[in-house]
Amino acid sequence: MNISTIRLDMRITIVSEVYSPRIGGMERYAEDMAMYWSEQGIAVDIITDTQDEGHQPTTQPYSVRRGLSFTEKVRAFKASETIFFVGVTIENILAAYLAGKRAVISHHGVYIYNQGLSHSIKGMIKRLLCRPMNNISVSKFVAREVGGRQKVILNGYRDDLFFPPQHKPNPRTFIFCGRLVPDKGVDLLISAFAKVHQTYPDASLAIIGDGCERDNLTSLVNQHNLNDRVTFFGARALPEVAEQLRQNACLVVPSRWNEPFGIVALEGLASGCEVIATAQGGLPEALSGHGRIVAPDADALAAAMRQVCEGKQSRQKAEVSKYLQSRRARCVAAEYFAYLFSSASQHDVRQDLVK
Repeated sequence: MNISTIRLDMRITIVSEVYSPRIGGMERYAEDMAMYWSEQGIAVDIITDTQDEGHQPTTQPYSVRRGLSFTEKVRAFKASETIFFVGVTIENILAAYLAGKRAVISHHGVYIYNQGLSHSIKGMIKRLLCRPMNNISVSKFVAREVGGRQKVILNGYRDDLFFPPQHKPNPRTFIFCGRLVPDKGVDLLISAFAKVHQTYPDASLAIIGDGCERDNLTSLVNQHNLNDRVTFFGARALPEVAEQLRQNACLVVPSRWNEPFGIVALEGLASGCEVIATAQGGLPEALSGHGRIVAPDADALAAAMRQVCEGKQSRQKAEVSKYLQSRRARCVAAEYFAYLFSSASQHDVRQDLVK
């Protein structure tokens, strides 16, 4: 769809439970969509439950409203022509039903939790509430799990931040970027790196991120006597993450759990890295054949890491460049925009409720 054919007096409300100043994939995603659509002349409002304790003034061409009550959300939704959800909360979806306006939901997870019965029930309710609406999933994996009327649009990346280095880094430099929690499998990566270090003692591993597993992971590094080869950088702002990726030859994504997509894998590709990822959830889709996909265990990770140390490449420059061109944030935002105003998504949610 040509965006120039869209009426520009429309108002889109983006509903994102998490948002800046928090740092994460969904937060960046909501910002990217708001910025691009605003640049097209569309009036964009962001509604979020994330508070900004510092009350930072915004210079963005869209409004941000925080901490609205349920009644205020219903009123805001009624005033909007289109409601676009970045993820799902039960309260927000119910507010959309009461407002009776058409809504499109972008899914960045499958709402299946391991924290007990109450969380499982909440996840089931979320999936059921989403079924009658138009759904966009960030991978085929997510679309299959969530069900309902689905459109798959793979995630995008910020090409103004993530781009290849001018000079190739040492081929024996590895990096991880993400939360330090059990699901992310950083302990598997450290164990794999210990195996690689036995053959390549000059190899190094940079770990970007923080979380509840930080102390346990530090102890594991100590057990393997890798203190001088493994560096914990803690959490870093996005520009610093991009720079660190350019300084390392290989990004490893050792997740144990089914990643809905794995945007960091895409960012690694864009930064010129060889990428090794586990065959979990949407990670293979994120790499789209341009990286190494392995089982989530230390031996498999170590074998792939040794191949990188030996200089074996899994990426073809021309093919990777073509793929990355299609996943730029602006291109992805245009895909979403076209779908939001296509005939496939033009309906009032109340029409579905009476079917």
